[in-house]
Amino acid sequence: MGYRLFRERTGEELPDRVSRAIQGKDIYELPLALHIELIAASWTSFVQQAAAQKEDEAIIYLFECCFIQNPVTMGMIRCGAAPETTIGYVKRLEEIVQALNPLIVYADQRDLDYSFRKAKAERPAEWSEGFMEYYLQQGYGAAHVCLTEENLPSEAALEQAVAGTVEILRARRKLEKEILGRLELPVIFIDNSDYDEAARARVLRRELVPFQLLIRGLRFPETHTL
Repeated sequence: MGYRLFRERTGEELPDRVSRAIQGKDIYELPLALHIELIAASWTSFVQQAAAQKEDEAIIYLFECCFIQNPVTMGMIRCGAAPETTIGYVKRLEEIVQALNPLIVYADQRDLDYSFRKAKAERPAEWSEGFMEYYLQQGYGAAHVCLTEENLPSEAALEQAVAGTVEILRARRKLEKEILGRLELPVIFIDNSDYDEAARARVLRRELVPFQLLIRGLRFPETHTL
């Protein structure tokens, strides 16, 4: 989101009045039903644009997060929607993009507790605090994770927040696996538990062979935001 990138890249804060005005129009701050309609319209527009490309242009579009991760974050984590609502959201996107013959690459972690604690240790405290607040204080987290006494010592309170966040991440992965099982699109699973970039590349090269995706020589267009 542009206003957050502005803060991260410049270290400056927008005036409160400007920030409130922008956040009020943030597509991820809208009611879920309206959000889904706008996102679906954006995907439809992209598909029309991509389908209009000439066959000899040989373009492959790469998208990160926006097909499953963002819908699950919005539907489950932020809004606490019923699983079928979030599944239906992604299935709707699948229907829109199916004509483009998409392929899903899903990176997984065996030990989510280790993975989250690793990310927490490596990133600024502001990131982990914001992440845990987002997961625990709204939607699914507020409804399903019980944090005990408010006056816990800070170290104990932090540990409780970490454990609660990991609990939500496990529930999230379960829903994502349910979604993947219902899709009619091809899916490549990559186990990223060892954080081995070379191993990930080998898996991708091996798994992409059946799809005949010859990356060399293809043109990659500008980034699309959905």
